[in-house]
Amino acid sequence: MQAVTDAGGRLAPKARRGLANLARISGDFPAALAAVPTLGREGRRHRVDGDIHWPHGNIAQAVTAFTAARAEAEQHNAAGERAIAQVRLALAVAFTDPDRAADELPLADQLLDGLDQRATTLLAHIAALINHAGTDDVTDRAQSLHTNIDNAGLPFLTRFTELALAFHHAVRGDHHNLTATLGR
Repeated sequence: MQAVTDAGGRLAPKARRGLANLARISGDFPAALAAVPTLGREGRRHRVDGDIHWPHGNIAQAVTAFTAARAEAEQHNAAGERAIAQVRLALAVAFTDPDRAADELPLADQLLDGLDQRATTLLAHIAALINHAGTDDVTDRAQSLHTNIDNAGLPFLTRFTELALAFHHAVRGDHHNLTATLGR
C-alpha cells in the first residue's frame, strides 16, 4: 500500500485509507489520526475518522465524522458510501442514544435498499442489536447474525456481533455471560 501511495496514481487514496486502517487495527491511533487529513474525499477521510473515534467511546466525534461522511457522499451522489456512513452513524449512536438510533436505523435500511452491500447490511443488523441491548431477543438474534455472517464469508463482522452481545450482557448486569463473551 505504501508503494501505491508513493506512486500517486488513481489508487493512491484507497492505499492511504488502507494504511490508516492498518494503523488503527494495529493500535497505532496517533498514526491513524495523523493520516486522516491526508485522505481527502476519495480516501473517505470522514468515515476513517469516525471509525477511529467510536471504539474509544468518543461518540460525539464519531457522529460528527459519520454525519460529514454522509453529507459528502450525498453531495457527490455516492449511494454506497452514503449508506455506509449512515449505518456507521447508527452504530455509533446505538451505544449512547437509543432513541436517535431508532431514527437512524430506518434511514440506513432505506439507503441500503437496492444496493449490493452485504457487509454493511449485516453491520446495520448489528447496530439494531446494540440499540436493543437489554431486551429478551438479543441473544437469539445475535446467534442468527453469526450464522448469516459465516454464510456470507465475512468473519471480520463476528467481532461486532460479540461486541453487541457484550454490551447487551453489560446492560443486563449479566456478569457471567459478559465474562464469557469477552473471553471469546
